[in-house]
Amino acid sequence: MSDRSSAWIYIGGPITEEGIKTLAEAIYNEGIGDDWDTRFKTEDEAEAHIRPAIEEGTSLHLFKNEVVGGYFGDLEATCRELDLTYRRGDNGHYAYSATAVFWQPGMIKLPDSLEVGSHAASNSDDEMLVGIASVIAVLDKEGPDGLAKWARVLQEHFLADIPPLTLAKATVPA
Repeated sequence: MSDRSSAWIYIGGPITEEGIKTLAEAIYNEGIGDDWDTRFKTEDEAEAHIRPAIEEGTSLHLFKNEVVGGYFGDLEATCRELDLTYRRGDNGHYAYSATAVFWQPGMIKLPDSLEVGSHAASNSDDEMLVGIASVIAVLDKEGPDGLAKWARVLQEHFLADIPPLTLAKATVPA
Protein backbone atom coordinates (compact mmCIF):
# COMPACT_ATOMS: atom_id res chain seq x y z
CA MET A 1 0.00 0.00 0.00
CA SER A 2 1.52 3.30 -1.03
CA ASP A 3 1.41 6.54 0.94
CA ARG A 4 -1.53 8.45 -0.52
CA SER A 5 -3.62 11.40 0.57
CA SER A 6 -6.09 13.84 -0.90
CA ALA A 7 -4.46 16.93 -2.42
CA TRP A 8 -5.46 20.19 -4.09
CA ILE A 9 -3.73 22.91 -6.07
CA TYR A 10 -4.75 26.50 -6.88
CA ILE A 11 -3.00 28.08 -9.87
CA GLY A 12 -3.00 31.67 -11.13
CA GLY A 13 -1.11 34.36 -13.02
CA PRO A 14 -0.56 35.38 -16.63
CA ILE A 15 -0.42 32.55 -19.16
CA THR A 16 0.04 32.52 -22.94
CA GLU A 17 -1.97 30.44 -25.42
CA GLU A 18 1.02 28.11 -25.72
CA GLY A 19 1.20 27.96 -21.92
CA ILE A 20 -2.46 26.95 -21.74
CA LYS A 21 -1.68 23.92 -23.94
CA THR A 22 1.35 23.03 -21.79
CA LEU A 23 -0.64 23.41 -18.56
CA ALA A 24 -3.55 21.34 -19.93
CA GLU A 25 -1.12 18.55 -20.85
CA ALA A 26 0.41 18.59 -17.35
CA ILE A 27 -3.03 18.58 -15.70
CA TYR A 28 -4.17 15.65 -17.86
CA ASN A 29 -0.96 13.71 -17.22
CA GLU A 30 -1.35 14.25 -13.47
CA GLY A 31 -4.79 12.60 -13.51
CA ILE A 32 -6.34 15.51 -11.64
CA GLY A 33 -9.79 17.09 -12.03
CA ASP A 34 -12.18 19.80 -10.98
CA ASP A 35 -13.60 17.69 -8.13
CA TRP A 36 -12.12 15.18 -5.69
CA ASP A 37 -13.28 12.06 -7.50
CA THR A 38 -13.02 13.20 -11.11
CA ARG A 39 -10.20 13.52 -13.59
CA PHE A 40 -10.00 15.09 -17.01
CA LYS A 41 -10.22 12.37 -19.64
CA THR A 42 -8.35 14.33 -22.33
CA GLU A 43 -6.02 17.31 -22.64
CA ASP A 44 -8.83 19.13 -24.45
CA GLU A 45 -11.12 18.58 -21.46
CA ALA A 46 -8.43 19.99 -19.15
CA GLU A 47 -7.99 23.00 -21.44
CA ALA A 48 -11.77 23.50 -21.45
CA HIS A 49 -11.56 23.84 -17.66
CA ILE A 50 -8.70 26.37 -17.82
CA ARG A 51 -10.39 28.80 -20.20
CA PRO A 52 -13.41 29.68 -18.00
CA ALA A 53 -11.04 30.56 -15.13
CA ILE A 54 -9.33 33.03 -17.48
CA GLU A 55 -12.63 34.41 -18.76
CA GLU A 56 -14.11 34.74 -15.26
CA GLY A 57 -10.92 36.20 -13.73
CA THR A 58 -10.45 33.45 -11.14
CA SER A 59 -7.63 31.15 -10.18
CA LEU A 60 -7.74 27.53 -11.32
CA HIS A 61 -8.76 25.04 -8.60
CA LEU A 62 -7.93 21.35 -9.04
CA PHE A 63 -8.38 18.35 -6.74
CA LYS A 64 -7.53 14.68 -6.48
CA ASN A 65 -8.00 11.84 -4.01
CA GLU A 66 -5.35 9.15 -3.63
CA VAL A 67 -2.29 11.24 -4.50
CA VAL A 68 0.99 9.40 -3.96
CA GLY A 69 3.08 11.45 -1.53
CA GLY A 70 0.44 14.20 -1.49
CA TYR A 71 2.06 16.34 -4.21
CA PHE A 72 1.87 16.92 -7.97
CA GLY A 73 5.55 16.86 -8.96
CA ASP A 74 5.24 17.32 -12.73
CA LEU A 75 2.33 19.78 -12.52
CA GLU A 76 4.14 21.91 -9.94
CA ALA A 77 7.29 21.90 -12.09
CA THR A 78 5.20 22.98 -15.09
CA CYS A 79 3.71 25.84 -13.06
CA ARG A 80 7.23 27.01 -12.12
CA GLU A 81 8.39 26.74 -15.75
CA LEU A 82 5.39 28.81 -16.88
CA ASP A 83 5.91 31.33 -14.03
CA LEU A 84 2.46 30.62 -12.59
CA THR A 85 1.76 31.21 -8.91
CA TYR A 86 0.41 28.18 -7.05
CA ARG A 87 -0.47 26.83 -3.65
CA ARG A 88 -0.75 23.08 -3.17
CA GLY A 89 -1.90 21.23 -0.08
CA ASP A 90 -2.61 17.72 1.09
CA ASN A 91 -4.32 16.04 4.04
CA GLY A 92 -1.26 14.12 5.15
CA HIS A 93 -0.88 10.43 5.84
CA TYR A 94 0.15 8.36 8.82
CA ALA A 95 3.68 8.37 7.36
CA TYR A 96 3.93 12.17 6.80
CA SER A 97 2.34 15.41 7.99
CA ALA A 98 -0.12 17.47 5.98
CA THR A 99 1.64 20.18 3.98
CA ALA A 100 0.93 23.15 1.78
CA VAL A 101 3.43 24.62 -0.65
CA PHE A 102 3.40 28.13 -2.11
CA TRP A 103 5.41 29.38 -5.11
CA GLN A 104 5.30 32.58 -7.15
CA PRO A 105 7.47 33.97 -9.97
CA GLY A 106 10.60 35.67 -8.72
CA MET A 107 11.08 33.31 -5.80
CA ILE A 108 14.39 31.56 -5.60
CA LYS A 109 14.16 28.34 -7.57
CA LEU A 110 15.37 25.41 -5.52
CA PRO A 111 15.90 21.84 -6.70
CA ASP A 112 12.60 20.00 -7.15
CA SER A 113 13.47 17.77 -4.20
CA LEU A 114 13.20 20.76 -1.85
CA GLU A 115 9.82 22.22 -1.09
CA VAL A 116 9.73 25.98 -1.54
CA GLY A 117 7.64 26.59 1.54
CA SER A 118 5.54 24.20 3.52
CA HIS A 119 2.86 24.58 6.08
CA ALA A 120 2.31 21.49 8.19
CA ALA A 121 -0.55 22.02 10.56
CA SER A 122 -3.91 20.92 11.79
CA ASN A 123 -6.99 22.71 10.52
CA SER A 124 -6.74 25.20 13.37
CA ASP A 125 -3.00 25.93 13.16
CA ASP A 126 -1.57 28.65 10.90
CA GLU A 127 2.10 28.31 11.78
CA MET A 128 4.30 28.03 8.68
CA LEU A 129 7.08 25.44 8.79
CA VAL A 130 9.99 25.46 6.33
CA GLY A 131 12.39 22.56 5.94
CA ILE A 132 15.96 23.20 7.03
CA ALA A 133 17.28 21.86 3.70
CA SER A 134 15.38 24.65 1.92
CA VAL A 135 16.76 27.27 4.31
CA ILE A 136 20.34 26.05 3.80
CA ALA A 137 19.90 25.90 0.01
CA VAL A 138 18.65 29.51 -0.10
CA LEU A 139 21.40 30.67 2.26
CA ASP A 140 24.08 28.94 0.16
CA LYS A 141 22.66 30.30 -3.10
CA GLU A 142 21.65 33.84 -2.07
CA GLY A 143 23.42 34.61 1.21
CA PRO A 144 21.82 36.13 4.33
CA ASP A 145 20.08 38.98 2.47
CA GLY A 146 18.55 36.55 -0.01
CA LEU A 147 17.39 34.31 2.82
CA ALA A 148 15.72 37.25 4.56
CA LYS A 149 13.98 38.27 1.30
CA TRP A 150 12.81 34.70 0.69
CA ALA A 151 11.41 34.43 4.23
CA ARG A 152 9.55 37.75 3.86
CA VAL A 153 7.98 36.64 0.57
CA LEU A 154 6.76 33.40 2.17
CA GLN A 155 5.41 35.23 5.22
CA GLU A 156 3.62 37.92 3.18
CA HIS A 157 2.16 35.72 0.48
CA PHE A 158 1.80 32.20 1.81
CA LEU A 159 -1.78 32.56 2.99
CA ALA A 160 -2.72 35.25 0.45
CA ASP A 161 -5.15 34.67 -2.39
CA ILE A 162 -3.74 33.16 -5.56
CA PRO A 163 -4.05 35.67 -8.44
CA PRO A 164 -6.50 34.97 -11.24
CA LEU A 165 -5.37 33.28 -14.44
CA THR A 166 -5.07 35.92 -17.16
CA LEU A 167 -4.27 35.60 -20.84
CA ALA A 168 -0.85 37.03 -21.64
CA LYS A 169 0.53 37.83 -25.06
CA ALA A 170 3.45 35.73 -26.18
CA THR A 171 6.70 37.66 -26.25
CA VAL A 172 8.71 37.62 -29.45
CA PRO A 173 12.48 37.42 -28.96
CA ALA A 174 14.29 40.56 -30.17
